[in-house]
Amino acid sequence: MKSQPLPSGLRPLVDRLATIDRPATIAELRQWLTELDITRADVTPFIRFNNICYVRNTIVATEHFELLCICWTSGQSSLIHDHAGSACGVRVVVGELTETIFDVIEDSVVRPRKVNQYESGFVCASVDKEVHQITNHQTGGHELITLHIYSPPLATMNSYATDDSVSLHQSAVH
Repeated sequence: MKSQPLPSGLRPLVDRLATIDRPATIAELRQWLTELDITRADVTPFIRFNNICYVRNTIVATEHFELLCICWTSGQSSLIHDHAGSACGVRVVVGELTETIFDVIEDSVVRPRKVNQYESGFVCASVDKEVHQITNHQTGGHELITLHIYSPPLATMNSYATDDSVSLHQSAVH
């Protein structure tokens, strides 16, 4: 694990994660993120935005988990994807997150099933094969900052499309 000073709000979570010697369960991720008392100030050292694409900022990573602060400007979204073997817990730190959940129809073709809106403080979690997309649908100038735990670390993810002319592909996470 990287050794660097952490803001006090992140310390309890990082200390807890450092004790795990196996991938965490989805229930554990949800519980740990729900119990967390965190503000924007606690993730300030890890806030970096890009006008082109959302930014994944690594806070700490081990063989069993990675903790990221992900920063989204208005209109940015992830690919439609799953987590290919990793459980994921997400805490909305600032802003409003829109999550679209999809059903796989055939191979790489998906259909939207449900759209959820999550405000600051909300925690959601998904298992490796659940297909979703995260978007900052807020109007211009409104930031979305999320805290993500992937366990084990997210090395690859499967991408999907709503158009059957685009095939499923597995991509490395950058």
